[in-house]
This record gives sequence, structure tokens and C-alpha cells, in this order.
Amino acid sequence: MNRKNIFILLYFFCIGCNKQSTTLQYSDLKSIDEIDGYSRDMFLQNDTLLVVSEGDGLLIYTIQESSDSGNLSLSLQYSDSLEFHSKGWNLNHVTYSSSLNSIFVLDKFYSIQSALLSDFYTNSCFMNLSAEDCNNSCTWDEGFDICSAKLQFDPVCCGNNSIHPSTLILNSNSNEIFTLVRWQSDQLGAQTNVVSIYKIVFNKIGNFIISEEEEIVSSIIYDATDVFYGNNALFISHTDYEDFQFTVYKNNNSIPDSIISVPYKPVTLYGNNEYVFVGMSDHGGMKIYNINSLEEVYWGAQGFSIRNIYWDSLNSKLLLSCGYQGVIIYDLDSDMNITSSWVLNTSYAYTAKYYNGHALVATREGIEIIKVE
Repeated sequence: MNRKNIFILLYFFCIGCNKQSTTLQYSDLKSIDEIDGYSRDMFLQNDTLLVVSEGDGLLIYTIQESSDSGNLSLSLQYSDSLEFHSKGWNLNHVTYSSSLNSIFVLDKFYSIQSALLSDFYTNSCFMNLSAEDCNNSCTWDEGFDICSAKLQFDPVCCGNNSIHPSTLILNSNSNEIFTLVRWQSDQLGAQTNVVSIYKIVFNKIGNFIISEEEEIVSSIIYDATDVFYGNNALFISHTDYEDFQFTVYKNNNSIPDSIISVPYKPVTLYGNNEYVFVGMSDHGGMKIYNINSLEEVYWGAQGFSIRNIYWDSLNSKLLLSCGYQGVIIYDLDSDMNITSSWVLNTSYAYTAKYYNGHALVATREGIEIIKVE
């Protein structure tokens, strides 16, 4: 683990549209702990951090906090990089369902795979400190010198080789996944390059999980970028070549209920049962909408191109990952007014999470841990 110092990026401003303009606040330099790698995505579940890396596949860490300094560190609990290399997988998304106790990973543009964690935390594999002690029920990763439990991955979408899921969102309330699937014109039955939205429903029977997939929206433009499900509504970003917009489908309808125009290309969506966050490219920043009325609440982070959005409602922290421009962190009150903000200068930032006063950032150089409070 390497230790660096970074500076807060200066000279960028965030201008609000519907509310009073807000200037990003800057603080002193921060200390970073960095875990080497090429980290594409993360999922935070209590003190467990799931990470997918282009070079190492799935990694599972436990977050540890020093009782003296309060600084965070990551303890690796699972790695099986040779297995992921042998499968030829290139993972770029990870999520977790607590009700199914399962991890879901996206093999870039090819398939969604799931692994049940029923025995993962009850095994003693991680206690073995050498390859000789790592028995047949465990797996030894020479790159990390760790013995960890084996995970059995099974495909949940899509059985047809011409179907290529490129992003997904888990609806944990009803054990459903919504995935944006790309079809190309040279594939069977496709007249032109298009996108469909598939819903995958999971039923758990004992230790077995059965899935069923269904196409619910079809013939969207091929350049559609993201999908989000919340408050019984499906949101799809960039659904028209002539106009920058996102489209809303309610109550499992296949016909749009609303189409909302935005000033720049929408590339990423996030939300909860109250708000939808829309991140835009070309330095367009981020817009917040009321999820029921679809009224615009805020337009901020102009001057930044947003790759990923994470809203920590418990701590009222909004994290915007902006590629080469680093990460923006907003403190928001209950009315979504910004009370304070930071810009963090990181390596190319794919996604970021918030944990106990720290930002955890997945970058092209690995995981960066930044103390922000």
C-alpha cells in the first residue's frame, strides 16, 4: 500500500440553476491510502467493500478503522484472479442483494453472473497463511498471497449469445434486476442497432435461486446510456438521437409516461424513493429531480463531466465521480440545499463511496482512500 498526498483541485465552480449559485468549498491537502489496481466499480455493504478490477476480477475487503488515528484501511478477504482470467471475464459492475445474499457482477457487454455467499463468512479459508495450508475447498491467489473461499458463479442473463447487457440496477425491494441490453444489426432478429430493457426476477428456494428474464421495453436507440428503477418507475437515459433526454416508464408500462429534456447528454442515473440524480457529459454537471413530480430541484457541478453518482442519504453526502476531474462531494440538507462541498483531485475516477468521514474512490490506479472530515 502506497501513501500519497493530494491537493484539492482549484479554480472550478459549481453554479446552481434553480437555487442560489453555490461555490465549491476547498480545504487543505488530504492524506490518501492507495490500493494498486484498475478498479472499475464498488459496492459498500456495512463494513464490506466489493470491488471489481479489470486485472483481478472480484475482490472483497473488510474496512478497518484505526482506534488511534481514525484512518481507514482495507483487509482483503477474497481474491481469485486466475479463475477470472481463465474465464476471460472483464468485470465492470458489481452489486449485492442482502435478501438473496448474493453478489451480482457484470462481465463487460457479455453476461450477468451471480454468486451465493451462504458459506463465505463461515469458512476458515482466510486463516490459512500459505498455499500448502489452503485446502481443496479454498482457493490460493499467488498475486495477493491469500487463501479464500471459492465462489460459484452462475449466469443469470442472458442465455442468448446475441444479448449483451451493458449496465444494471438492482431493485432490492422485490429481488429484481433491470438491465440495459444491446443488440446489433448483424444479430439474429435485429433489423438495426437497438437497446432493450430486460427485467430479471429472482425467487429463492432454500439455497437455490431461480431466475426468469423478460423484455419489458424494446427498440430504444443504441446509444442509450443507463437505467434506474425507483418508486415503481423505470428511468432510461439518452433515448433520442435528436434531443438530450431521459425517459420514464411507470407501473411496468412499455409506453413512456414522461420524457424530460436536459441540456447535455445524460450518461448516468442514480436515486432513491424521493429523488432522481442525472449526471451529464460535456461538462454539463448534474441535475436533481423530484421522483414523483419530475420537477427539477437543482442543477449543479457545471464544468464537470459526471461518470457516476452515489447518494448516501444517512450522512447526506452526494459523491460525483468525474473521471480525470476527480470527485465532487456535496453536503446536502433535507431540502437538497448544499451546505458544504469539496473537490478531490484523484486518478481517473470511476465511482466513489462514503464511509465514516472518508471517500473511497475506484480509479484506474486502484482504490484511493481520502479523509474528508
